[in-house]
Amino acid sequence: MGPFQVKYLGGASYVLIFIFDLSLMTFGYLLEQKDQTFGMFKEFKAFVENETNLRINILISDNGGEYISNEFNEFCAIKRQFTIPYTPQQNGVAERKIRSIMDMARCMLGNLPKFLLGEVVNSTIYTLNRCPTKAIEGKNPYEVWIGQKPKISYLRIFGYEAFSIIVLEKKKILDDKFKKLIFMGYYSQHKGYRSYSPSVKVMFVSRDVKLNEDFGDSYSSEVLEEPSKLPMWLDHISDKSPKEQNSPTQRITISMTLHKSLVSNIKVHNEPSNFKEASKHSCWMDAMKEEYEDLMKNGIWNLVSYLNTRNMIGKK
Repeated sequence: MGPFQVKYLGGASYVLIFIFDLSLMTFGYLLEQKDQTFGMFKEFKAFVENETNLRINILISDNGGEYISNEFNEFCAIKRQFTIPYTPQQNGVAERKIRSIMDMARCMLGNLPKFLLGEVVNSTIYTLNRCPTKAIEGKNPYEVWIGQKPKISYLRIFGYEAFSIIVLEKKKILDDKFKKLIFMGYYSQHKGYRSYSPSVKVMFVSRDVKLNEDFGDSYSSEVLEEPSKLPMWLDHISDKSPKEQNSPTQRITISMTLHKSLVSNIKVHNEPSNFKEASKHSCWMDAMKEEYEDLMKNGIWNLVSYLNTRNMIGKK
């Protein structure tokens, strides 16, 4: 597929896909140029034969120059089948799969920048491989390929705001404990999630990722492409360098702004010393209600019967 109008993150302009006719298991590769097809096929062939202990018998493709080169013909000791020019219906499996991938990718991309399309396609292929299909009697390609049902409890909503824990080895004393990212999908070679950092414009792979799925905080292209219009709390997307963003001055300024905002919301009330005094002011009741709902939602405690043999621990 390609070339696309906007190059993907990393410079790729094409997507090369291989589909197994029996299981419909799909593998995708991002390419900068079409002449990289042969190298990717050699890598794919070695991976598949090592994974299945079986050889590829037939390769069906169109008559593109990347498939009929001399080096391709000399390397392939397998049967080759080519479609007639301008008759894509002869390779209907690939054509329908490409259409499904692109339709799903457009929906997932939404308002995100077009240069993330490569990551969207990768995530789309990963998801479709785990979706049931009538072509293989209600099973999914991964199930037919591996021989067992895939686990899907780890799947997350694409494009949402994500928070990743900064490991101790890369964190300084005054640095933030989390970095804000955009969830981009999964990584087949690691047990982790792929996320994009708009501030440094690189991809991260992390195991410990939390998403704002409960609040529906997905990013838009306006937020990513115009940092000057960001709300104050999106401090990780700005035109400043990462060093400037993590500086003590930057954090103190943000903290002071948040403090002033909270003070203005609570207005001018002396801090109550007990619940009876706090219950007279709606702002304190709202604050208590919000904290209580957060504690319940995060499952901080479990309600159990009181035991006289145990000492109770109070909460401020």
